Amino acid sequence: MRTTGIARGLALAAVAAMAGPAAAVDVEIDGRLQVGYTYFDSSAQGHGGTIGDDKGQSRIGIAARQAIAGSTAALGRAEVGLDPDTFGNDDEDSSNPFRAREAWVGIQGTAGQLRAGRLPGAYKQVGGIHWDLMNATELQQRRAGGMTGGAYGNDGFINSLVEYRTHSLAGIELLIQYGFDDRSDDDVDRSGDDLLVGGIYREGPWELIGAYSRDDSLPAGENRNWKLGARFDTGEASLAYQYEKVRVRDRIDDASVERDSGTLTLNPITPEETFDFDTRHHMVGLSQAYGMRMLWLAWGYMDADDDDFDIYNYTIALNRLFSQGMRWYTGVQYQDRGRGYDSRHLTVFTTGLRFDF
Repeated sequence: MRTTGIARGLALAAVAAMAGPAAAVDVEIDGRLQVGYTYFDSSAQGHGGTIGDDKGQSRIGIAARQAIAGSTAALGRAEVGLDPDTFGNDDEDSSNPFRAREAWVGIQGTAGQLRAGRLPGAYKQVGGIHWDLMNATELQQRRAGGMTGGAYGNDGFINSLVEYRTHSLAGIELLIQYGFDDRSDDDVDRSGDDLLVGGIYREGPWELIGAYSRDDSLPAGENRNWKLGARFDTGEASLAYQYEKVRVRDRIDDASVERDSGTLTLNPITPEETFDFDTRHHMVGLSQAYGMRMLWLAWGYMDADDDDFDIYNYTIALNRLFSQGMRWYTGVQYQDRGRGYDSRHLTVFTTGLRFDF
């Protein structure tokens, strides 16, 4: 006999009654908008300017939390990125103004936190970008010598991961991620057998980190990154150092600026070209607060197997906080990109506004 809509409704009501009253769901919408002007001056390829958020800092997300029992809670989050200066493409065939960032569901209890979905890599979640005051601006260390990029490095997100995170135990917090999905019959990277591990130790002003990532899609021996780092932070000032050895291939930052005098292209020999050699990265960062202002000094160095592809960068920047969510930033970065890059020496000046809400 076919079940009617009324019968289905009564059945659902009975299930809800047996489960007891539903706990309230706490929902929070948050976001970040950033727009800046950047001027590039290359010793070998001219100069030019851009305006926008080319490093993808702008995003909007929604997070939900619901108490289950005792200290156990259900968690979920979805987040998309956007370009505040254009808000998508005017072309009717590609008019979606958003790009995928993260989306996951999880549970948190006395044993830690378990979540699954599209996640930032454990390698990315510790150290690195959280220590770089100019991360996701044109003055960042990521893909400018001081840090690697890539989803298995300090950039991007990875599909189809399961993550377990411990609570802090004697100052130690561990993250373990694994890809259990082995499908290969679609166009989505499912991260089968990928492994990422991160660890943080905090004691007073000290923070020590270590991380490892393995991309199982590459041949054995050529698919591993690891890093170690330390930061001393007094609240008013901080000093950080991070070292990486990278074998999951990456690229440097790229940009293209059209001008009457020609095109300024900032990239390896061909656009989106990845390195076919190992790299080592060193980043040193120093910050000092002056009231509502924060001075940032950084040095980055990419040491490549091929000496022609070494990169040095020197950065000085100032952040001015107007409120908890609003800041103005400005600064300059000088890059010595070696003989392996057409742009050779590069000076980057940028200034912009960022609003967190």
